[in-house]
Amino acid sequence: RGILFRGGAAVQKLAEVNVVALDKTGTLTTGELKVERVESFPPGQEPEIAQLAYSLERLSSHPLARAITRYGKQQQLALVELGQFESVTGLGLKARHGAESVLLGRREWLAQGPQAKVIAQVPSTEAGFSEVWLTRAGLVGRVLLRDDIRPQARAVVKDLRQLSLRTVVLTGDRQATGEHLKNQLGLDDVRAELKPEQKVEAINSFTQQG
Repeated sequence: RGILFRGGAAVQKLAEVNVVALDKTGTLTTGELKVERVESFPPGQEPEIAQLAYSLERLSSHPLARAITRYGKQQQLALVELGQFESVTGLGLKARHGAESVLLGRREWLAQGPQAKVIAQVPSTEAGFSEVWLTRAGLVGRVLLRDDIRPQARAVVKDLRQLSLRTVVLTGDRQATGEHLKNQLGLDDVRAELKPEQKVEAINSFTQQG
């Protein structure tokens, strides 16, 4: 099966495992996200939202970024000239568009900025969708993406549970999406809206609990 065990200790340690922590995107889901729609608030500026999101995300290798880049190419969007790119781990990207700052990323992060009031009035997306927000002076909107559950995922989770293993998903996605995944796959626990370092903390806490 193309799996190499380097030494017997790895196999012996596997016999002691009682919790399996799983990532969501690309593990339980296909990881091949698709842009479902682009929204602006107020409506009417969707093309500008899409264009700026494409211009920012084309330099990132994150699954969400790849989907937005693919969408931008399919729609033949023109690239906007941006400068001073900066990746903020676990939150998103920032850049300059002329004299203005452009932010793209998690709702929670952008909701701390000048567009907080607008973002707060927009309800969360329905379960099963991911959202990427974008703000610039006088401009606020989001890109909604869908990521389908892998066909094999239900059987894998079922097998793990039959082995009396506890299944936990650690994801950076929204709580509603996490709960949707939990219900669809019969998982024991989902911890959502986690930054990368918080996923590590969760793993460490499981280890400390034995």
